[in-house]
Amino acid sequence: MTPKKQLLITYHSNSRNACEILRQQGFSPQIDESVIWQSLIYEYDCFDNPTDIIFKKLTTEEIVSIVSKNILRVIPLYEIIVEKSILPDNFNRTLIKAELRFKGEKWVIHKWDKDFFPSSPHAHNYEKNVTLHLGNGSFYEKRIKQGQINKKDFINLGNLIQPKILPVMLPTLEV
Repeated sequence: MTPKKQLLITYHSNSRNACEILRQQGFSPQIDESVIWQSLIYEYDCFDNPTDIIFKKLTTEEIVSIVSKNILRVIPLYEIIVEKSILPDNFNRTLIKAELRFKGEKWVIHKWDKDFFPSSPHAHNYEKNVTLHLGNGSFYEKRIKQGQINKKDFINLGNLIQPKILPVMLPTLEV
């Protein structure tokens, strides 16, 4: 087994163990490996290269400590699943991990996202590894603009989001 593969296996094992410990400590049942991943990205400011987390060689205890400190920043404010993809048909993205689809895409918005790019707040599509500017519909991969979603889809998405997160101000609509 390669050293990188061993690091990945160790990370996943420690992450799963941290999930169980955090749940036993009374944290939300929403805590899963994706919440842990986001918390670690937030802690180490690895937004541009999140896989750097794996090379930190974090123990289960270190992961629990970091997540406990950052939990309010990474629990999603609201998740929206759209029935049909809003990304243009010509945006073909190879996934880094296996994809399980149910009813279309899932977009996640965090209330306290340390990264204000591309807007504050913005939406994440973790399956496609893109972020969506909630003011103009531009979507980005690693801070590089990849395109723009259809205006009608963008307005419909905004109509789904706004009532769910009323205390949070969305960026000014630029369509």
